[in-house]
Amino acid sequence: MKKTPASTDNSLPESYEELCSQVWLPRPIADDVDYKNALEVLERLIFRAARTKGQNDYLTAVSMFVEDYESSLEYDWPDVSVPQILAHLCESHGMTAADLGRLLGDQSRSLGTKLLSGERDLSKAHIKILCTKFKLRPNVLLGIELG
Repeated sequence: MKKTPASTDNSLPESYEELCSQVWLPRPIADDVDYKNALEVLERLIFRAARTKGQNDYLTAVSMFVEDYESSLEYDWPDVSVPQILAHLCESHGMTAADLGRLLGDQSRSLGTKLLSGERDLSKAHIKILCTKFKLRPNVLLGIELG
């Protein structure tokens, strides 16, 4: 087992090879212990005022393994309805039901109220507009889990 980095020790080897042999060997993360060790290493490198090319390469490698591990985790997503998602989006963007309706091309402004109450479902065109505006994946508004 490799020595885990001490978070109070700011000295780090300058070359990629030395970092691999002395700090933590970048490899696929298998468990929470590896994950915590990788995060410690990242923290030490990210907050350095200046990094060598070897340290930047090492930072990139460790970051990729952390991203892979985090994306593999299964999250227990809350059961949220589309009207609840729309209400949250409106609230967080300072929009009213009328604003939502106008965004979706409804001049009468009743569409927003109907969508927020669950009285009406989103169309494919609505989903496309909302995904573009709020930078969402369509599955968020379709209720489909990707994975």
